[in-house]
Amino acid sequence: MTETPKRARRAGHGEDTIYWDPAKNRFVGAVSLGHAPNGKRRRPKVYGKTKTEVRTKIRDLKKEMQTGVKSPANYTGAEAVNDWLGRGLKGRDEQTVNKNRSLANKHLIPLIGKAKLKDLGADDVDDWLDDRA
Repeated sequence: MTETPKRARRAGHGEDTIYWDPAKNRFVGAVSLGHAPNGKRRRPKVYGKTKTEVRTKIRDLKKEMQTGVKSPANYTGAEAVNDWLGRGLKGRDEQTVNKNRSLANKHLIPLIGKAKLKDLGADDVDDWLDDRA
């Protein structure tokens, strides 16, 4: 009696998938995060040399999405502050925007602006505030 070869389990709908991409010479992990408000499917991808590396990146991506942090890996504190100054103060008086920009350029950006936002923790901010006090 001959045995039939076992097939790999197929991922169900909404599950994560990991596959080999010969063009990139890497494993690719795709995560289904539902749909955006415009109806387009949100399916970010991560890449790695091994399946284990891709699984770790998928786990980190899911954890990040659950906490609500949606920033690129190289997004710095200075970029976040400048984005907030550029877009987060709409409708504010010009003097208010200028004052906030001056304070950010003097106290915030030189001291913690180079830190990657993902790596910046509450302890880092507390230390910065204690130094400023």
